[in-house]
Amino acid sequence: MTVHTTPTRPPIPPHVPPHLVRDYDLLSWTMPGSPDPYDFFASLHGDARVFYNATSNTLYDAHPKGVWVFTRAEDIRTALQAPDIFSSVGTVPFSSMIGETWPLIPIEQDPPLHSAYRAVLNGIFSPQKMKVLESWVRGCAADLIEKLRPNGGCDFLEEFARQFPVAIFMQLMGLPAADTDQFNTWEIELLHSQDFARQSQATRAIADYLRALIARRKVEPADDLITLCINAKVEGRPVSDDEIIGMCFLLFIAGLDTVTAALGMQFRYLAMNPEAQARLRADPTQVPNAIEELLRRFSTIISSRFVTRDVEWAGAQMKAGDRVLFVTMLANLDPAEFDEPMKVDFERSDIRHVAFLYGPHRCIGSHLARRELIIAIEEWLARVPEFRLAEGPVPQAHAGGVFSLDRLELAWS
Repeated sequence: MTVHTTPTRPPIPPHVPPHLVRDYDLLSWTMPGSPDPYDFFASLHGDARVFYNATSNTLYDAHPKGVWVFTRAEDIRTALQAPDIFSSVGTVPFSSMIGETWPLIPIEQDPPLHSAYRAVLNGIFSPQKMKVLESWVRGCAADLIEKLRPNGGCDFLEEFARQFPVAIFMQLMGLPAADTDQFNTWEIELLHSQDFARQSQATRAIADYLRALIARRKVEPADDLITLCINAKVEGRPVSDDEIIGMCFLLFIAGLDTVTAALGMQFRYLAMNPEAQARLRADPTQVPNAIEELLRRFSTIISSRFVTRDVEWAGAQMKAGDRVLFVTMLANLDPAEFDEPMKVDFERSDIRHVAFLYGPHRCIGSHLARRELIIAIEEWLARVPEFRLAEGPVPQAHAGGVFSLDRLELAWS
């Protein structure tokens, strides 16, 4: 298990009992030598309901501090439905990296204001809207796959898992396709570099880019999400410039990372399990339920909240200002929630996963993400013969806002 003492860890607050203090490596959350990067999460269910990790190295902070981590699905679901105790305000301080104060909207707002912001975007990401987009999304996937198929292999993350969701996101945002590589570079610097200075530079570059585009859309409106944000009204009033950049920045980062991470984990599993590929090829109607099971088994989202007041929760005394991490992988692999949680069962029913979080902050783009994942697997299995992991280093997993692979080389005959 990846456990070590961090020499520079900050002092443990006096309200944290020593028996709940841990020193897990939150950059990887993996067990050295284990072929499954999720073995570590499964191992934590034998630990306390909540522990205090001495140093958080997954957070966007030049001076990280310790964090509480819940390990049980029931505690995670209950806490995510209690924004009066566990607040989202100030949890992702991108703007503060560049000396500004706008929040990411709506994820850094609590109800009831959160609901007003969310209403602005609900229609865009509704199931009905996703059905309208399906043909176009399927065409994007098919085009990318056909370019790769004759090669007998690919760098899946770079050549498909990033390209596919980014193409869709750029269409929705009204961004030029020519800037795709630049967006991916900024995304990696911001969400995966683990270097505060590089994250800050990427934040500035993205904010400057979006502000220039917002200024153009104010003069030349278009049928895109940028224009939607500009014209939005919240509680009957027009939104401010800070609110516009907060909404657009969130859409930017959300559209460039979460589906990529999920695709990497899911295709890694399929590459290592040819029988699972064969089953879905033989009966594509199983793909939607298979996606739900893969989202459960290989979820990727790590979210955080601040404690708003002193409270006892899961047997721990938490103080106002403490940070809590909500690790969806822990909830979705909880043996109290799922029989044989480490087993991938495409026939599993009632899959109550929290891969898209839970409660008021459940991912607003979940319908789009599901369609992207379903279409990706359907089109890939229909066009590419049995594939496997290519020879070479074993893909490693790492964490930031999401748990993702560093690489995924696939091969086929």
